[in-house]
Amino acid sequence: MDSTQALSLESELRAARSDLIPAAIGGEFVLPWYGGRSLANVPATVAALLGCEPIGTLPPLEPPYWRDQFGDVEHVVLVLLDALGYLQFQEMLALDPEGAFNRLAGNGLLLPMTSICPSTTATALVTLGTGVSPATHGMLGYELWLREYGVLVEMLGVKPIYAQGTTQLLDWGFVPETFVPTPGVGAMLGAQGVRTSAHVAQQFVASALTRACYRGFERVIGHAGLRSLWDNVGEDLRQAAGRRSFHYVYWGGIDKAIHSYGADTDDWRAAYGDVSAIFGAWLYGWLQGGALPNTLVAICADHGFVSTPSEAAFASEDRAFSDLMLVPCSGESRLTYLHTLAGVSSATQAALEGALGQDYVVVEAQRALAAGLFGPGPVYSETPMRLGHYIALARGQHYIDRLNRAAWMRGRHGGLAPQEMLVPWLAARADAL
Repeated sequence: MDSTQALSLESELRAARSDLIPAAIGGEFVLPWYGGRSLANVPATVAALLGCEPIGTLPPLEPPYWRDQFGDVEHVVLVLLDALGYLQFQEMLALDPEGAFNRLAGNGLLLPMTSICPSTTATALVTLGTGVSPATHGMLGYELWLREYGVLVEMLGVKPIYAQGTTQLLDWGFVPETFVPTPGVGAMLGAQGVRTSAHVAQQFVASALTRACYRGFERVIGHAGLRSLWDNVGEDLRQAAGRRSFHYVYWGGIDKAIHSYGADTDDWRAAYGDVSAIFGAWLYGWLQGGALPNTLVAICADHGFVSTPSEAAFASEDRAFSDLMLVPCSGESRLTYLHTLAGVSSATQAALEGALGQDYVVVEAQRALAAGLFGPGPVYSETPMRLGHYIALARGQHYIDRLNRAAWMRGRHGGLAPQEMLVPWLAARADAL
């Protein structure tokens, strides 16, 4: 692990600026780096490591992240630990010097990269599942105004925000496999002879989001917890002998802890400790039992997080704000899409800035799209419609709250703060451990 290189990359990622954000506060934000230093570049990197032709529309990670680092690779295990941002990961590595992740870092590399915009799970999962930018795939956040259904939708469960009971868009004819307009990574790798599998919680195996994200994967394997997950991965790897393979692993326990308890308690640290201990026990057992040769293990995250106390909330029901809206605000609580009654005008922007105050930066949505905040094109036709007229970028711990979630949700992500946007790329050959 080259700490000097990691520090240099982190400094460069933090130093990037955009005309969208006033220069005086530019240091409060980290911008996505789609050109080769972001989560969006991981799918193309996996393809390159496995000797495949390029997939998606984005380039692989830049050479320091992988090229000439790992030799011949036949199997890639990509582990996404939801909400384990780079800064939070660094904290935990310092507290657990003998842990499995430190062993990986000591025998491989650990570098920072950026998340995508917005820094949220639904957007990140579809980005990893397609190899294209959010601008191209159109999954632009946790909550989206879908004009084709005339409703505000929560995109993890794919259900109307204000619906009662178990109503889902599936009941209205929503087809997950066709919602995303670009090919899936599973299908693209499979067409080149790569065996593909995705590991998710059992209750999500047949969910609408899983069906949208893992199109073309040969296997979607459900687990009943951390131990079950790693047992499944071990068996999956054994079955992959003799064929190039990609094993995608998702775990959401840390994210659940930060939403419930925030960044300022030990709950998320305990969730991390569980992951580290159980992954470590599996890893050492797997290595002793004869790991597949030429296997690369990579750890990444979709985003980090910030604590969001109730006093930092701005209620979306505030009349000075809601009276400006054509439809309810959407996107993320820390990067919010605003469809306004009067469209784009200097008067509307002034009114939004007056309602929200100095804790938010209000930018025209189409300016943000043109500036590359959501990645390079091609731009999906529905993307501008879902972004609306303006975007509110939260500063500090602030956020726009809906349905009084502030009463129980203590940690959030989705915005552009360094704690949210910097994510890890930890990779090592199994036979080097």
